[in-house]
Amino acid sequence: MGCLFKTHNQFVAQIVETLRTATLTEAFNSGVQKRLKFGLFVLDDMVEHLGPTYFAPDQYMMIVQTVCKFANYKSASLRQASAYGIGVIAQHGGEAFAAHSEMCLAALDQAIQFQMSQAVSDKNEKKTQFNHARDNAIASLGKILRYQKALIQTNQAVYGQLAEKWVSLLPITHDTEEAAMQYEFLGDFVVQEAPVLFTKDPQGAVNHVVKILAEAWQENYWNETNKTPIANAVKYLQGQAADQFTAACNAPDVTGEMRERL
Repeated sequence: MGCLFKTHNQFVAQIVETLRTATLTEAFNSGVQKRLKFGLFVLDDMVEHLGPTYFAPDQYMMIVQTVCKFANYKSASLRQASAYGIGVIAQHGGEAFAAHSEMCLAALDQAIQFQMSQAVSDKNEKKTQFNHARDNAIASLGKILRYQKALIQTNQAVYGQLAEKWVSLLPITHDTEEAAMQYEFLGDFVVQEAPVLFTKDPQGAVNHVVKILAEAWQENYWNETNKTPIANAVKYLQGQAADQFTAACNAPDVTGEMRERL
């Protein structure tokens, strides 16, 4: 269905209407986890490939509300689908995102703050799924900063707080695909928005960013797209914050392997 939405959106009106008014309504009313996941996946694809202009405003609002309400759901797989969907809403929502920004940010905060239970902690598979859900929420926070920059920058204080929060939650270590994209954005952000990150506590901020960059420069994270932004961020810190960079590299919690990567 996602491929249909992406490649033949002029032909899918009846499918979308049936999904929206019947199939998905039944799925979300069922309470069955597999059906709920199916419903979220379809909504994520609708947002990504059809976008807000395809729907009437009240219909699109319902889609966003439905995606957001699963951000603090007990099932990690549903939290992950919700968190991913919020990132898609930011990336593909254009100016329509302004009407949903507060709801999306509140939902992501719930997903990030969701606490791991002892039952989840005791099982590696559940623990991994929990971390994937949290990683997606952090990545979606980054996508809001990246794709809705003009909106967020209308309030510089909020922009700064959001940027600090996003960086403080990095690195992402479980969802390698999301991690690769976030590290690419971080590399650009360090060079382009340095005052936002490094004015309040220069040494503390550089310490944290250096550890993230050292984590990012590993084969399971870097690719042809993000290698240059990551390298540029390191070079920028070496040139523009040389003393802080040297101190960060020599910090006790930076291992020899991390220094070698840097």
